[in-house]
Amino acid sequence: MDEKELRRHHQNSPYRKTNDAKLGDVIKSLVGAYGLSHKLYEAQVKAEWDVIMGPIIAKYTEKISLRKKTLYLQINSASLKQELLYGKEKVIKAVNEHIGKDYIEHLVIW
Repeated sequence: MDEKELRRHHQNSPYRKTNDAKLGDVIKSLVGAYGLSHKLYEAQVKAEWDVIMGPIIAKYTEKISLRKKTLYLQINSASLKQELLYGKEKVIKAVNEHIGKDYIEHLVIW
């Protein structure tokens, strides 16, 4: 195959790059298109809760869930629960900063 034929073959190849989009950007686009952003955020918050709030708070956190822009936390310490209730806005801000988007609007602690 000479150079012209090789170039023509490459242009018609099904494996030819059509753009240079990053894989992460493509995944985010697909997640948004299929309405799965909340699941991605929930998984991220669960996986990184000890980084977001620290190991002591993570130790007393029994359950984390995210529904309709509300973060639900089950805490097994009455004093920590009370402290987090007073600092709801700080918790929301810390989580939103960590996920990189102002997504969470409410916090429910039980």
